[in-house]
Amino acid sequence: ALNQGLQEDIQAAAVEVRYSLFGEDTRQPLTNGKVKSSVSSDPTRDQQPIADRQSRADAERRAAVEIAGDIRTRLAVYFSRRP
Repeated sequence: ALNQGLQEDIQAAAVEVRYSLFGEDTRQPLTNGKVKSSVSSDPTRDQQPIADRQSRADAERRAAVEIAGDIRTRLAVYFSRRP
């Protein structure tokens, strides 16, 4: 059906990043975590390799921006709770 056809035309990828913040003096981890992002790209119907690569690159950039924002928020929370 239509929904199934749409799903076949979209490529999805999951990106997972682990991060750690270390103390400058102690070199011990102060906080760490894992951030995930799921992104999709829409390959061209007529299979144009350059356009397909650009679509995947755009999806990867979106994932990177999303992950960076999530890590930034988590670090802001960490620093807001410190005395």
